Formats: sequence, structure tokens, C-alpha cells
Amino acid sequence: MRFRILSNDELKSLEEDLIQFLVVNHVYGDDWAKMNAENPSQAQHLIALFSDLVLEKVYNKVDFLERKLPKQISICKLDALRGDMLTIESQDPTLDLSLPADYAALAAMNPSPIEIFKGEKQWKQDKADEVFLLLNHGFSPATSNEWDEILSLLIN
Repeated sequence: MRFRILSNDELKSLEEDLIQFLVVNHVYGDDWAKMNAENPSQAQHLIALFSDLVLEKVYNKVDFLERKLPKQISICKLDALRGDMLTIESQDPTLDLSLPADYAALAAMNPSPIEIFKGEKQWKQDKADEVFLLLNHGFSPATSNEWDEILSLLIN
């Protein structure tokens, strides 16, 4: 298995897609019920294959991820071949960056209690695999708004 097995709720919401996947793999209604009863490991294998196909499509559509920690916020912009990351780090032990903040005001302070870093990475694996790794390291989906807000700090 490449990613993870979809939960029962996720599978239920994709029931029609799962049925089509099973038909393509020559498994029909009665065959599926029989397989689940007599050979559950084979049924689980098919669910794992289906899960990987679904998650690969989902992960390849992810364009932004973020991780908010009290002393650091990182946001990634992802495309098919590489990822760019912007990170804000707090130099002030009393400042909690995981709470809503006006980053522009913090950056404008003299001295500023934050530092901003930019980095990039060429994918060594497929984009979907990189997204999966980031999600497992505490990142969650984000929007272009968060990216643009932090990027504007670097430009100013």
C-alpha cells in the first residue's frame, strides 16, 4: 500500500466509484460478498488498491499546505515538480504564532519579533507521495491567501 486505507465513512461516500473499480477488476456484487466472507485478505487488498488510486488523485490536486506551531508557521506551495516553502519563526518567547496574528505588523516592528525564510525542493518522488509525507508531518490543507500574505512580507 502506498498511502493509507480509506475509512469506512470515506468508502461509503465513494461507494459508486468503488463499485466501478470492482467491476473493472471483474468483481461483481455477489463475488464481492463472497470474497469478503471467504477471502477477506483479497478484499482488503482491493480496498487498499482503490484507496491508493483515490488518494493519489486527491493529493495531486493539493496546491497549498500549512503547519502552525506556537513558534513557527510554514506554508507550502506545491506544483507537479517542486514545492516552495515560506516559514515564519518567532524570536519572542511570549509570541504564539499559531494564534491569529497580523504578520505585517509583526514584521514592521523594530526589532521584528519574527524571521521569515523561503526555501524550495525538487520532488524526489511523485507529488502525491510528497503531499502524503507532509500531511503525516502535521501539515494540513491551506489556501493561496495564506501563501500570498506571507509572501507579501518577503516582498516588502
